Amino acid sequence: MDNTMDKIINGENNSMNSLSFLWTAIFSDNSKIEQFETNFDNSFKRVQIRFTELNYFVIYNKEKNLTFEVDLINGIILFNHIPTEYNKDVYIFNKNKNNIRLIYTRRVREVTVISSKKEVITQLIWHILGFQYLDNNNINHKIILQIEDKTGFFVLGE
Repeated sequence: MDNTMDKIINGENNSMNSLSFLWTAIFSDNSKIEQFETNFDNSFKRVQIRFTELNYFVIYNKEKNLTFEVDLINGIILFNHIPTEYNKDVYIFNKNKNNIRLIYTRRVREVTVISSKKEVITQLIWHILGFQYLDNNNINHKIILQIEDKTGFFVLGE
């Protein structure tokens, strides 16, 4: 049986075949854009076009059962559906939806390891996920997660 979605995710001519985390964007009308849909992969540009309608942005790793979610309605980050330590009231100065903005990018770094026998070049993929907002004094704040793609190891910071 030909399963097109498996072919997309598992790598037949897929530029994203080395990714462990995939994303889903959820909008105010409950519609979704998933990174991979039947027969094609969606560009993040489709999400950017609808930023004003974006309520939630989720990246997930099904194999490791890890989920990171940015709630743009309330300005919080959730790890496996549980709020992270940065979700204190002090960080949510303004509930104005237009004031909370998504941060998402993916960085690929080549790392060269040289041993006595050979040189090995490997790629590390990091997902940068979070949000930024202005407080009542118009000072910009960023809450950012850095997530390593293969392990799911993450660092949360401001």
